[in-house]
Amino acid sequence: MAKKKKKSRKTRAGFWSQLSEGAKRILLCIVLVTAGALVILSAFGAAGMVGGYVDQAMALLFGWTRLVAALGVLIYALSLLMPNSERLNGLTWSGILLSFLSITALSNLFALNKHEMTDQVLSISGGYVGLILQQLGTLTVGFWGTFVILLALSATSLVLIFHPFWDDIQDLYFRWRGEEEFEEDSFEEEEALDEEEWEEDEDVEEEPEEEEGLEEDLEEEASSSP
Repeated sequence: MAKKKKKSRKTRAGFWSQLSEGAKRILLCIVLVTAGALVILSAFGAAGMVGGYVDQAMALLFGWTRLVAALGVLIYALSLLMPNSERLNGLTWSGILLSFLSITALSNLFALNKHEMTDQVLSISGGYVGLILQQLGTLTVGFWGTFVILLALSATSLVLIFHPFWDDIQDLYFRWRGEEEFEEDSFEEEEALDEEEWEEDEDVEEEPEEEEGLEEDLEEEASSSP
């Protein structure tokens, strides 16, 4: 039996896979910047009819923090172009997400403590996303317990966000302290030099007075001798 020849199929690489890593980053940055800018324009009523619908949906989801979310998207997009973007790892983005959830939950915590939960109230506070932590907290530990927990989560999120830069922050602090101490030392040295010069000037002024005194003594002795 004749062997069937297998036809070799050449798989064509997709458009995305043909791009370099740098080109992928730039394209993703363009898409994210466009989305973030449209959300911000929609919030200010500058994106037409479609922008109005987008803003209504974003307001129900995130409340006033939709602007914070848009800014976060812009920051993430710009971070893709940073040469040291590998320092922004999963912990950093987890901290940003935790910070965002904490802000929305805190907004709902104070808003729903005074008003009933309606779409209008949620759209100007933390939105439906903020209900995740707010409702869970108030049903378990109450208002003040939720407030304390959300503050702790906010502090934790800051540590996670800035953890790749703690060494840089410490270096800047120690440099600043070193420059401050150097300025203090130099100021003290200048004061010591000024005091030495002042003492030298006093010694120089005292020497002529002593010479004048000696001359007067010699004159008195000469006048008293027969």
